[in-house]
Amino acid sequence: MAQTTPAQSGSPCMHCPARTSADPLTGLADRRQFRDRLAQALAGPTTEGPGLLLIDLDRFKAVNDALGHPAGDALLQAAAGRLRSALRPADMAARMGGDEFAVLLASPTGREAVASVAARLVELLARPYVIRGQVAIVGASIGAALAPEDGTDPDMLDPSSPGWNRLVIGCGARWCDS
Repeated sequence: MAQTTPAQSGSPCMHCPARTSADPLTGLADRRQFRDRLAQALAGPTTEGPGLLLIDLDRFKAVNDALGHPAGDALLQAAAGRLRSALRPADMAARMGGDEFAVLLASPTGREAVASVAARLVELLARPYVIRGQVAIVGASIGAALAPEDGTDPDMLDPSSPGWNRLVIGCGARWCDS
């Protein structure tokens, strides 16, 4: 009788560390963990929230090209640290890929609260960064949505979906409300 290993059966190894779903560069949640948490938040009571923000760093490519990929990585790590420091413990920041981040705001008290967080993050992310002895200045464009007004379908509200790009394109160092 052939034995199956935990990897073959699809179950985790009893002696292996638990799989994490974190972005290896920034330590923030990754796209998969964000998607899971979003679905979980939307499955609960939907009278208020969650609030969602999709953040795109402006001028990141120029910094990456001018200072090199290691400096670009350091900038992403610094931006992630700023995001982490600005959120409540119940909120979640994630790196969706490249220079895109997403924030899940647990139970905001309305659209004004989402707008306030977005404006604060635009200001925070626009502050100069010192990367390898050089000053780097980027901005942030932020798209925002609030459940249930803007929807309750995780596919529709997932910042990785194509519809979200329309919220961010053209915002230019500010936030755009859906």
